[in-house]
Amino acid sequence: MRLFPPGCIFVGLVLASVTGSAFGAEMNAAAINSAEPSEKNLSETKPTPAGIRLQVLLDRARFSPGEIDGKFGENAKKALRAYEEAQELAGSDEVGADVWAKLASDDRPVITTHTISDKDVAGPFLRKLPAKMEFRSSPTPARARAWPKSFT
Repeated sequence: MRLFPPGCIFVGLVLASVTGSAFGAEMNAAAINSAEPSEKNLSETKPTPAGIRLQVLLDRARFSPGEIDGKFGENAKKALRAYEEAQELAGSDEVGADVWAKLASDDRPVITTHTISDKDVAGPFLRKLPAKMEFRSSPTPARARAWPKSFT
């Protein structure tokens, strides 16, 4: 039994969240993969191709910007400042040429196409999460207090 037919999909967590936005026409793999951040194309409130690429490149460099949403918000700015400090570059809330040159040296595509194969669909998949994982997967204040020390 197939859960869904194989087909082409974009691999990227943010594309679904930007559908229908004012930037929707620009949100495609080519635009994201070639975007270079500047003051004009980074926004704190709207996702942009440059924002997505910047966030993914920061994350790949092990400076997590938080949720990859294409917005140049506070978490992305903190990650940028931490990256600049670690690289011994001048700190700023703007992406300077020297910072971008280092980040963009990772020239792998940010968004790519993947064809779902029969092997992907076949699994193996768990029918049910192991008890410890289920317990850990839905924390509540009461559960958080009851968690064993090994979970924290």
